[in-house]
Amino acid sequence: MEPLAGDMGPTSDIAIQALAARRESVKAARDFTQSVLAGWGAAGLEDDLALVVSELVTNALCHGLNAGRDDATDVAHNIQLALLRKGERVMCAVQDPGENLPEMQEGGEDEESGRGLYLVGCFSDSWGWFPLNGMGRRTGKVVWAMFEIPA
Repeated sequence: MEPLAGDMGPTSDIAIQALAARRESVKAARDFTQSVLAGWGAAGLEDDLALVVSELVTNALCHGLNAGRDDATDVAHNIQLALLRKGERVMCAVQDPGENLPEMQEGGEDEESGRGLYLVGCFSDSWGWFPLNGMGRRTGKVVWAMFEIPA
Protein backbone atom coordinates (compact mmCIF):
# COMPACT_ATOMS: atom_id res chain seq x y z
CA MET A 1 0.00 0.00 0.00
CA GLU A 2 1.28 3.46 -0.89
CA PRO A 3 1.59 6.15 1.76
CA LEU A 4 -1.52 8.26 2.35
CA ALA A 5 0.30 11.49 1.56
CA GLY A 6 1.58 10.19 -1.79
CA ASP A 7 0.51 11.39 -5.21
CA MET A 8 -3.24 11.13 -4.70
CA GLY A 9 -3.92 14.86 -4.40
CA PRO A 10 -5.54 16.72 -1.54
CA THR A 11 -7.89 15.17 1.00
CA SER A 12 -11.30 14.81 -0.59
CA ASP A 13 -13.45 14.71 2.51
CA ILE A 14 -13.23 14.90 6.30
CA ALA A 15 -16.03 14.16 8.77
CA ILE A 16 -15.60 14.53 12.54
CA GLN A 17 -17.93 13.43 15.33
CA ALA A 18 -17.48 14.11 19.05
CA LEU A 19 -18.60 11.19 21.19
CA ALA A 20 -19.68 11.26 24.82
CA ALA A 21 -18.26 8.91 27.44
CA ARG A 22 -21.26 6.57 27.22
CA ARG A 23 -21.81 3.06 25.93
CA GLU A 24 -24.36 4.42 23.44
CA SER A 25 -21.51 6.21 21.68
CA VAL A 26 -20.43 2.96 20.04
CA LYS A 27 -23.72 2.75 18.12
CA ALA A 28 -23.63 6.49 17.41
CA ALA A 29 -20.12 6.10 15.93
CA ARG A 30 -21.24 3.15 13.81
CA ASP A 31 -24.30 5.04 12.53
CA PHE A 32 -22.20 8.15 11.80
CA THR A 33 -19.68 6.04 9.88
CA GLN A 34 -22.31 4.32 7.77
CA SER A 35 -24.00 7.63 6.96
CA VAL A 36 -20.74 9.33 5.98
CA LEU A 37 -19.62 6.40 3.81
CA ALA A 38 -22.98 6.33 2.01
CA GLY A 39 -22.60 10.05 1.31
CA TRP A 40 -19.10 9.49 -0.06
CA GLY A 41 -20.24 6.67 -2.34
CA ALA A 42 -18.08 4.22 -0.38
CA ALA A 43 -20.90 1.96 0.80
CA GLY A 44 -18.76 -1.11 0.01
CA LEU A 45 -16.75 -0.31 3.14
CA GLU A 46 -19.71 0.11 5.49
CA ASP A 47 -19.62 -3.28 7.21
CA ASP A 48 -15.85 -3.57 7.71
CA LEU A 49 -15.33 0.07 8.68
CA ALA A 50 -18.32 0.10 11.04
CA LEU A 51 -16.93 -2.97 12.81
CA VAL A 52 -13.49 -1.38 13.17
CA VAL A 53 -14.96 1.93 14.38
CA SER A 54 -16.99 -0.02 16.96
CA GLU A 55 -13.85 -1.72 18.24
CA LEU A 56 -11.79 1.50 18.36
CA VAL A 57 -14.52 3.47 20.14
CA THR A 58 -15.10 0.60 22.59
CA ASN A 59 -11.36 0.55 23.35
CA ALA A 60 -11.37 4.33 23.82
CA LEU A 61 -14.29 4.06 26.25
CA CYS A 62 -12.78 1.15 28.18
CA HIS A 63 -9.10 2.13 28.19
CA GLY A 64 -8.83 5.76 27.11
CA LEU A 65 -10.98 7.80 29.48
CA ASN A 66 -9.03 8.64 32.63
CA ALA A 67 -7.41 5.22 32.72
CA GLY A 68 -4.60 5.56 35.21
CA ARG A 69 -5.17 9.30 35.77
CA ASP A 70 -5.66 11.01 39.11
CA ASP A 71 -7.64 13.99 37.79
CA ALA A 72 -11.00 14.03 36.06
CA THR A 73 -10.38 17.08 33.88
CA ASP A 74 -10.11 15.11 30.65
CA VAL A 75 -13.56 13.54 30.92
CA ALA A 76 -14.98 16.65 29.24
CA HIS A 77 -12.49 16.02 26.44
CA ASN A 78 -14.31 12.78 25.60
CA ILE A 79 -13.60 10.94 22.35
CA GLN A 80 -13.47 12.13 18.76
CA LEU A 81 -14.00 10.06 15.64
CA ALA A 82 -12.62 11.37 12.36
CA LEU A 83 -13.17 9.86 8.92
CA LEU A 84 -10.90 11.03 6.12
CA ARG A 85 -11.24 10.10 2.46
CA LYS A 86 -8.29 10.61 0.16
CA GLY A 87 -8.57 9.21 -3.33
CA GLU A 88 -9.62 5.59 -3.03
CA ARG A 89 -8.71 5.29 0.66
CA VAL A 90 -10.57 5.99 3.86
CA MET A 91 -8.96 6.40 7.26
CA CYS A 92 -10.84 6.28 10.53
CA ALA A 93 -9.13 7.80 13.55
CA VAL A 94 -10.34 7.69 17.15
CA GLN A 95 -8.81 10.13 19.62
CA ASP A 96 -9.08 9.77 23.38
CA PRO A 97 -7.36 11.48 26.32
CA GLY A 98 -5.95 8.27 27.84
CA GLU A 99 -2.28 7.52 28.08
CA ASN A 100 -2.62 3.73 27.93
CA LEU A 101 -1.00 2.51 24.74
CA PRO A 102 -2.88 0.20 22.38
CA GLU A 103 -1.65 -3.37 22.66
CA MET A 104 -2.88 -6.31 20.62
CA GLN A 105 -3.82 -9.22 22.88
CA GLU A 106 -4.45 -12.82 22.12
CA GLY A 107 -7.85 -13.61 23.57
CA GLY A 108 -8.43 -17.21 24.55
CA GLU A 109 -11.25 -19.27 23.09
CA ASP A 110 -13.46 -18.79 26.15
CA GLU A 111 -12.70 -15.09 26.70
CA GLU A 112 -15.30 -12.50 25.76
CA SER A 113 -12.86 -9.62 25.28
CA GLY A 114 -9.31 -8.95 24.20
CA ARG A 115 -9.72 -9.40 20.44
CA GLY A 116 -10.53 -5.80 19.42
CA LEU A 117 -7.21 -4.80 17.90
CA TYR A 118 -6.86 -8.24 16.34
CA LEU A 119 -10.15 -7.59 14.52
CA VAL A 120 -8.97 -4.10 13.55
CA GLY A 121 -5.88 -5.68 11.99
CA CYS A 122 -7.92 -8.34 10.18
CA PHE A 123 -10.50 -5.99 8.66
CA SER A 124 -8.34 -2.96 7.82
CA ASP A 125 -5.47 -2.67 5.35
CA SER A 126 -3.26 -1.20 8.08
CA TRP A 127 -3.59 0.39 11.49
CA GLY A 128 -1.48 2.19 14.05
CA TRP A 129 -1.47 4.88 16.69
CA PHE A 130 0.41 7.98 17.78
CA PRO A 131 0.57 9.95 21.05
CA LEU A 132 -0.78 13.50 21.30
CA ASN A 133 1.42 14.57 24.21
CA GLY A 134 3.18 17.81 23.38
CA MET A 135 0.56 18.84 20.82
CA GLY A 136 -0.81 21.96 22.44
CA ARG A 137 -3.21 21.25 25.28
CA ARG A 138 -4.21 17.84 23.91
CA THR A 139 -3.06 14.70 25.60
CA GLY A 140 -3.78 11.09 24.91
CA LYS A 141 -3.54 9.27 21.62
CA VAL A 142 -5.07 8.64 18.22
CA VAL A 143 -5.64 5.08 16.98
CA TRP A 144 -6.24 4.86 13.23
CA ALA A 145 -7.11 2.27 10.60
CA MET A 146 -6.79 2.55 6.81
CA PHE A 147 -9.09 1.02 4.20
CA GLU A 148 -9.09 0.80 0.42
CA ILE A 149 -12.46 1.58 -1.16
CA PRO A 150 -13.52 -1.51 -3.13
CA ALA A 151 -13.75 -1.03 -6.90
